[in-house]
Amino acid sequence: MKNLIVLICAISLLSGCSTFYLNKGMKAPNRGFEDRLPNMEAVFSNEDSLKNFTSEDNFLQVNNPMANRFYREVETNLIDEYDEGEKKGYLVLKPIIITSADKSIPYIILGAFTLLTAPLLGAPMGVFEGFSELELRVLNSNGKLVKKYVAEAVVKNKIGAYYGGCNNWNSNQNCLDKASWDAYEKALSDVIEQVYKDRVYLRRKLN
Repeated sequence: MKNLIVLICAISLLSGCSTFYLNKGMKAPNRGFEDRLPNMEAVFSNEDSLKNFTSEDNFLQVNNPMANRFYREVETNLIDEYDEGEKKGYLVLKPIIITSADKSIPYIILGAFTLLTAPLLGAPMGVFEGFSELELRVLNSNGKLVKKYVAEAVVKNKIGAYYGGCNNWNSNQNCLDKASWDAYEKALSDVIEQVYKDRVYLRRKLN
């Protein structure tokens, strides 16, 4: 009976998990923003702030996905992509910190104590928390600060017998990567919306 429970739980967990692919997050959503900023240059700085984010295929070392997502956000939602005139300034995104932590131990203990009954009833088998703090500076063409924006985000991803969020139950790094990425996406969305709401003020200062 015990072996049967373990087998059912393992099958359910595998069916619930889904692979975290970095390339799926590269495309920025079209937020429907109109009346945008003039042509500006996007800059992603301070990549050393990325903590616990090491893609299994070394993608981060080759082509920083967080920087690329920011560039696409700017092109898709903030600036007039058809404005080929002189650039009026810079949008500089500085990650203060992007990190993640494995908070699974209490749930693992619960699963073992209940002989996997708790996970089969829907309790999480793993919890991974991500945190991100971003700073976006708007500079004029002379490099002088026009305005600074800050956004923070916390996400908590749960993995259970019937639901998932990252691949490979025995690969915590994949789950940590996804938690970091989700927190980054959430904070980036916030800071992009802050800038857009100030578009009238920013256009006046940049022109």
